[in-house]
Amino acid sequence: MGPPTALTQEEEELLVRWICACANKGFPLNKRLLCETVKDLIESDNRPNPFKDGLPGFKWFNAFLKRHPELSQRHAESINTARACVSENSIRQWHEDIRKYLINENAVDILEDPTRIFNSDESGFATNPKTGLVLGPKGLKNFYEIKSGSEKECITALFTISADGQIYPQ
Repeated sequence: MGPPTALTQEEEELLVRWICACANKGFPLNKRLLCETVKDLIESDNRPNPFKDGLPGFKWFNAFLKRHPELSQRHAESINTARACVSENSIRQWHEDIRKYLINENAVDILEDPTRIFNSDESGFATNPKTGLVLGPKGLKNFYEIKSGSEKECITALFTISADGQIYPQ
């Protein structure tokens, strides 16, 4: 139904894969960048551009999302580059290094006593938390946008809890 799409099905599938790959790497695309990319694709191929001012608009964007239900548009959580580099393997290695250190110090019994195992977590509550809407695959749990530097102020809370469930005052 309706007029033909500005891009071929293959081109749209390539765009969807690109959008998902960017989002998975922490660099989700916003509507503006997607529309500019579509404009560049059409212009680079010397095809007639069906869009007003050459740039896809609101109707094209919404139709694109309807044609590709695997994509969604939402707000990303901003994290810095250092935090984005943490992986499951690096966390597992850190725990193994701690275990080796405690064995070396003849203090591995600490790991058997839940009153001696602590976790502290810092939470920042942004005073200006909004980022613009970005695109990515539906169902992506951790939807981050990596930003350099500190671009917003926040209020920070620190909590410390032992493995036996005791919450400690700060």
